[in-house]
Amino acid sequence: MAYTYSGYDSYDYSSSGMDDVGEKVNEPPDVLAAGKRNKAGGKAGSGVMLMEQLAAEVTDDEPAVTSAEPMDAGIAETSLQTGLSPAQVASLRMTHGYNEVVTKPTPAWLQFALFFWGPMPWLIEIAAVLSIVVGDWKGLGIIVTLLVINAVIGFHEERHAGAAVAALQDSLAPDATVLRDGKVRVIPARELVPGDVIMVKGGDIVPADAIVVPLKPVGMTAATASRVMVDQASLTGESLPVSRSYGQRLLSSSLVKTGDVTAQVTAIGAETVIGKASSLVSEASSSAPKGIKKTLVKLSNVMLVMAFVVALVLLVHGLVLHRDLLELLQLVLVIVIAAIPVAMPTVVTVTMAVGAHQLARANAVVTELTSLEQLASVDILCSDKTGTLTQNKLSLHDCVVPTKAITIDDVLDAALFCSVNDDDAVDHVFLQAGRARAAGEPWINVSRTEQLHRTESIRVPVTNSEVLLRQARAASVTIDTGSAGTQHPVAAGVRILHRVPFDPAVKRTEATIVDSRFGEPSVYRVAKGATHVIATMCGLDDDVNYSASVEHMANRGYRSVAVARSVSSSPDDPDAQWELVGLFAIFDPPRIDTAHVVRRCHELGIEVKMLTGDQSIIGRETARLIGLGDNIVTADELFSDSLTDAIKAERAEALDGLGEVYPSHKYAFVSLLQSRGHVVAMTGDGVNDAPAIKAANCGIAVEGATAAAQSAAAVVLLNPGLSAIINAVEEARRIFTRMSSYITFRIVDSFHVLFFLAISILFLDFELDSIHVAILAILNDVSLVSIAFDHARDSARPLKWNLPFLLILGGVLSCVMIASTIVTYYIAHKASWGWQLQVDATKTAVYLQISVSGHLAIFATRVQDSLAVLYAPSRVVVGGVLASQLVATALAGFGILMEKLAWSHVAEIWGIAVATFLIVDYVKLVFHIFFTDDDETSVAAPARAPDNAAPPAGSVATVAAQAKDH
Repeated sequence: MAYTYSGYDSYDYSSSGMDDVGEKVNEPPDVLAAGKRNKAGGKAGSGVMLMEQLAAEVTDDEPAVTSAEPMDAGIAETSLQTGLSPAQVASLRMTHGYNEVVTKPTPAWLQFALFFWGPMPWLIEIAAVLSIVVGDWKGLGIIVTLLVINAVIGFHEERHAGAAVAALQDSLAPDATVLRDGKVRVIPARELVPGDVIMVKGGDIVPADAIVVPLKPVGMTAATASRVMVDQASLTGESLPVSRSYGQRLLSSSLVKTGDVTAQVTAIGAETVIGKASSLVSEASSSAPKGIKKTLVKLSNVMLVMAFVVALVLLVHGLVLHRDLLELLQLVLVIVIAAIPVAMPTVVTVTMAVGAHQLARANAVVTELTSLEQLASVDILCSDKTGTLTQNKLSLHDCVVPTKAITIDDVLDAALFCSVNDDDAVDHVFLQAGRARAAGEPWINVSRTEQLHRTESIRVPVTNSEVLLRQARAASVTIDTGSAGTQHPVAAGVRILHRVPFDPAVKRTEATIVDSRFGEPSVYRVAKGATHVIATMCGLDDDVNYSASVEHMANRGYRSVAVARSVSSSPDDPDAQWELVGLFAIFDPPRIDTAHVVRRCHELGIEVKMLTGDQSIIGRETARLIGLGDNIVTADELFSDSLTDAIKAERAEALDGLGEVYPSHKYAFVSLLQSRGHVVAMTGDGVNDAPAIKAANCGIAVEGATAAAQSAAAVVLLNPGLSAIINAVEEARRIFTRMSSYITFRIVDSFHVLFFLAISILFLDFELDSIHVAILAILNDVSLVSIAFDHARDSARPLKWNLPFLLILGGVLSCVMIASTIVTYYIAHKASWGWQLQVDATKTAVYLQISVSGHLAIFATRVQDSLAVLYAPSRVVVGGVLASQLVATALAGFGILMEKLAWSHVAEIWGIAVATFLIVDYVKLVFHIFFTDDDETSVAAPARAPDNAAPPAGSVATVAAQAKDH
């Protein structure tokens, strides 16, 4: 392939393979014209037009762009050779802005006003209207105060939490490789402008709409392929990738699966196809509650149903007794206020935001707050092996050749010629070996060069420049066989005509090269890849010696890379005959902390399963080093067509890992585990991991992950290895425990007030005023935000919501609280030996007892499997509770908004409340002992602990020593 360049006005997209990728282009791809067409076609308000345009622009057989509209002045002459200049960038930035889709923010006033709109605020507002109807002006003031305080707290905390998450997400903002002013640099993707020359490779998310160009710009050291495979599922929903080559468009947000190309940006931000669709998507986004929000909605519904049932019973009771209708409405008002859990969303949001901040300090970035809940529930962790469980610092070890005619240097040459990318771990190990050999340094840890003992000799490629010359004549292009292609970055005298980058779907990479090291140029193809893939290419699937050599390396914990070559020079030649050159043994030692992480996962009730593209026997050796079980089979064995889905799921559950996997296998493996009721976390770093990461309940992108993996993940690790996952799981469970503590308290408190009111009206002929209930609600909402900052105990098992259990526990504890309040009522008003208070003073006494005992119950519900005194709360929680109850006590003692109560009675009520707390704490512990077992917690039904929960003994030092021996 060849092309000439003489300014932007003259392109020659001549290529021997151009006919099968699109129309030949003889005119410049107009960068800004394409952007203008995008603008014209995507006006707001025309959703149908936009979708039609989207479908048209992402067709699989898209022809090359042929527009001849002129470029903006100043770009046309130099953009592809040296990139844009700083002045051009500044000018284009003024015209087009930044490469981002700016969503119109909700005005602060509207965001605040929304806290007065919704089912819960409506109920409070109805209560306010009822206060006006019955002329209860004090009650009205308290109710309005309750409504405003909840709105202020919710508004402040949600904005704060939203800003925190936005800041964390900004730290993950994607970068782009761009050519500017003659230099290649990496910049934030948002700084791209139309006309920028960018480079994208496998694993990248295309940062803007762009057109593939056939030039290798100055400074772009890595060779670029003639085409890329692009996954446009985010745009079209089609699962299969499409081919994109010279003159064809790459659309923003699509995923480059394989290849790397140079492209020129045509549109950015809101001018891109996906940018226009984003506005419609945001307008149509679902507001259906998920996760913890769904649990809160269920809990709120339960409480409101109970409140309405109680209100209906009391209303019928009042009508039977011929009570005044306004009095009955006021009674309903009190019941509604008592049952509304207004502060629940705020408390939960603050709790998760605080946890996300703490995880960020441990270099684990949470992209969605709700993912913390899923992480607390994870019971199976599926992990990619290379680079996650291992160091991904490869070194060459022994070499196997098919015949003595092949030397170890021949094998390195063949592997080196199709290795050009230092960012790829396998390419890097061969490039480093090539550099070391050129410098006369040791480049392989060779104990011996083994031989396959084959009877026939390998065919050595012939020196035949005529192959290249015939190809050049067919394309009607004058070409120099000594300078065609791209100079190899390490091997002198070798130029690359065509390269197919590594594709995880086929597990190999190959290159067509011109070898001029020995005089007359020789053209041939080289390939390296997985041993079973190269075996098929070379017809060695049934070769006993080949299989034995691969297995021997695997038994020693080595990963094998096979190398082959062919005399065929055509990249698309289906009849090419490949011959094996040799096998290299590559060792990738486990990370120093991996064994500890696996052991801690087992201690936390999380089963670790390893997914690797290597042979299962290599996986078993790695598993032995890090403390995993050895029940590892190949993907083909698990996903055999002869097995039903149910059997596959059962076997997947029992496995310790899976070998020889492709990306689709990882996705299917996660789905099988989920079908068995497991909450699955999936870690990975590459584009091949992204589908499984997205499918998992909690996807985790490890340090150094591609943009594709990061965008699919709910948690992104910024430190190497999996140690941060342990911190994240522990923190997520503490967050879950805090939320559970609050919800349990809220159930107890609401049941306490609601059913005491019903009992007192039906059987005691006594009722609290609406102002008492409203003050209780205000003090609860203000003080309970402190739970977000409480100490929380680590759970040794995964946690899942068990709302029926919480409701039963809340009902039992509320019975103790109700009994205590009834006793207080009798002491204050009924008992001859009691205080003999008047009705209004009795209301004050009952109000204070409910308030103090209710808040002390927080300390009981925060720890469910032991007595509260054995696990101290945080100072923030103690301060919040004491502050609110000092206010409650002052109101009663000084007679503010209610009848004054003697301080001696106040002290006695505190004593009753403390005694109630001790009883509630003990009943809670007894309930936990009798109604849960070792495999359950009060809020969850955790998955069973893995059978290998006690991993093999061995310190990190032992593992490191074992790795060193290999």
